[in-house]
Amino acid sequence: MHEKNIAFIVEGLTESIFLRYFLGLHIPDHIHLTTATVGKDNNLEHYKIRLRNPNPEYRILIINAANDDKVLKIMGTHGLSLFKDPVFSVVGLRDMYCDKYDTDSRGKIDQAVTQQSYDNVAAALKLLEAKTTGKMYFFFSVMEVEAWFLAMPSVIRKLGASFDNHKLKHYESLDDVEVIYKPSNALSDIYEAAGSNYTKDESCIEALSSYIDYDDIANLSRSNKSDSFSKFYSFFLEEVVC
Repeated sequence: MHEKNIAFIVEGLTESIFLRYFLGLHIPDHIHLTTATVGKDNNLEHYKIRLRNPNPEYRILIINAANDDKVLKIMGTHGLSLFKDPVFSVVGLRDMYCDKYDTDSRGKIDQAVTQQSYDNVAAALKLLEAKTTGKMYFFFSVMEVEAWFLAMPSVIRKLGASFDNHKLKHYESLDDVEVIYKPSNALSDIYEAAGSNYTKDESCIEALSSYIDYDDIANLSRSNKSDSFSKFYSFFLEEVVC
């Protein structure tokens, strides 16, 4: 059996940590997982082996682009350079919310702006795919990857009894978390009501992500609370673990 070599190029630290735990839950015994960060001059640095396997079925690299606009750019540079093996795939993941979205539609979700974001990525991806025989994919977390956490209230409750508060219950009552313009602010509201702070630093994201278990992901996939997660999860089941 050939190794599956996959590079995930993500917007930032939150996506990188979430993805690392997500992959560790689903294919822990078959994966060699390395993370890296895009540094100065777009060079990759801070390589760190997170899961070691001498004979892996999946060899995975997660690259933190450290910027939403850089995800596509890094897919077009480092992503293309990785296609030395025909089983290599490159996957982009970033938030729908960004500075440009906020400029075009400050404070509210606009379907025309959202669709334009999808269209721009699709056009750019088509140009990249023309340069390689490898597989390239791109996904948005809508509006931010924090929405995926909000759609898993059981994970947030594991942080402590104070997190089972009125703010969490409010967001839990929503049928669709993708109606929240800035989910990171919503998560901050929950933390504040618990007497804590959502800082988005490594220790904060690690603490939250470490509580995710397989049932949390399964429940999220069945809940229809996040279409963007459902699309990403379907891709994972059909293209990665197939």
